[in-house]
Amino acid sequence: MLKVLIIEDEQGAYDNLTRFLKRIDPTIHVLDWLKSVDTSVEWLQNNDFPDLIFQDIQLSDGNSFDIFNEVDVTCPIIFTTAYDQYALKAFELHSIDYLLKPISKARLEKALDKFHQMHQAKPNNSLQDLSAITQLIQQVQQKDNYKDRFLVKKASQLISIPVEKIAFFYVDEITVLTTLDNKKFTVNYSLDKLEALLNPKDFFRLNRKIIAQYPAIDHSVRYSDTKLKVNLKPVPPFEIIISKEKATKFKAWLE
Repeated sequence: MLKVLIIEDEQGAYDNLTRFLKRIDPTIHVLDWLKSVDTSVEWLQNNDFPDLIFQDIQLSDGNSFDIFNEVDVTCPIIFTTAYDQYALKAFELHSIDYLLKPISKARLEKALDKFHQMHQAKPNNSLQDLSAITQLIQQVQQKDNYKDRFLVKKASQLISIPVEKIAFFYVDEITVLTTLDNKKFTVNYSLDKLEALLNPKDFFRLNRKIIAQYPAIDHSVRYSDTKLKVNLKPVPPFEIIISKEKATKFKAWLE
């Protein structure tokens, strides 16, 4: 029987993971579900390590890598994360797997197969390569350096706008920043550049013309069998239609 620990602060992600685990292997036993760095540290300090940990990167009280500063974790970990494959390449190279959200059953099966193969190959040595963890920590910390404000011009004034007040960015020959109270300013960034500067947990690239922040999302409706129409507040100067593939990612982001 495989004993697993789940460190994840999102109810939907936890439900999705446990549902797939039961389908893949009903004998898998989830020892506990932890939602924060603090509770994870306490649990790991006071319990025997599980056979395997599923661990999200961003938790309710901070970065889950802080756990490693308090506990010498010596069991295999499969990270569940929204970070892209480039940032996590170190874990592939060192045989430490990850699941990119939203998690699919097929991808989870592949990760578990990899775990079992590693365990059979090294039954007496489940220690992870800590250099890989260090490398990933550095990469994630670099990715955490998202912009938290934008400096814009209004006549002769310079105004600093916190990202929390931004509704969306859109392109109409120039790139326009629109605030939640419907003020508009031009910025000297392409949408591609903005995608790299904005936290993907808060902002989503709806299509090639617009990036919106979560509070600006009003509602969405089916536009066709393969497309979705998204309505924002304030209202942008054009309709926002997204493809079926983008719609799937959009709905996962909303959760």
